[in-house]
Amino acid sequence: EPAPTPEPAPAPVSAGRYVANALRAAGVKYAFTVPGESFLGLLDALEGAGIRVVAARHEGAASFMAEAYGQLTGRPAACLGTRAVGAANMAIGIHTARQDSSPMFAIVGQVRRDRRGREAFQEVDQVDTFGRLAKWAVEVERTEALPAAVEEAIRRAVSGRPGPVLLSLPEDLLDEPVGDAGPPVARRMTAPPPDADELRAVLHLLTDARRPVILAGGGILRARGTSELVRLAEILEVPVIAAWRRPDVFPNDHR
Repeated sequence: EPAPTPEPAPAPVSAGRYVANALRAAGVKYAFTVPGESFLGLLDALEGAGIRVVAARHEGAASFMAEAYGQLTGRPAACLGTRAVGAANMAIGIHTARQDSSPMFAIVGQVRRDRRGREAFQEVDQVDTFGRLAKWAVEVERTEALPAAVEEAIRRAVSGRPGPVLLSLPEDLLDEPVGDAGPPVARRMTAPPPDADELRAVLHLLTDARRPVILAGGGILRARGTSELVRLAEILEVPVIAAWRRPDVFPNDHR
């Protein structure tokens, strides 16, 4: 019998397309941006990966749109900006996402690698400046390091306490092919199940306390748990205080 024809090797994808595919695998459906030339290699790849691009008039608006999407849905969105000035405009939205535990990908184009350290147009150390506002930040300098960096960024954004991560990607890197990295690993945000022993210990503390009180924060809203909290407070006869900026975590007219 004739030998089977080997499957052709998959064509390498560009670094921009690899990042776009990885974001989509992580659940990103929208990218909010003010388009800039420093990240065209990623911008051009988003639609092909199934991510809708929404153009804003200001990078600050783009970052707030991405943060609001994360707050409303619990799923990450992306905001994209160019180099120093675009990242500076996104900074408050990144800070807000960190404060609100919103999963978000802040992706900033960087100057070409052969111009780094030469005071190139709009050059700045984006990891040590704007990246400090995020949960985690990295600048990728080689395509070989891209898959691991993207995977770590996704893990940081959606696991544990969610938050924003910043990826600084040099303009020339985005057009280079990525080698045998394979398809990006899908990583979606899933809440771990509560531990029965820990729940039991909390209930014992509440029922044995002389003057217990429940301080309810944003986790109740994220878990859609207000009705369960109301029933718990009524059964245990425990007063509830809403945390700062969370006035809707418990009915304000409840006894």
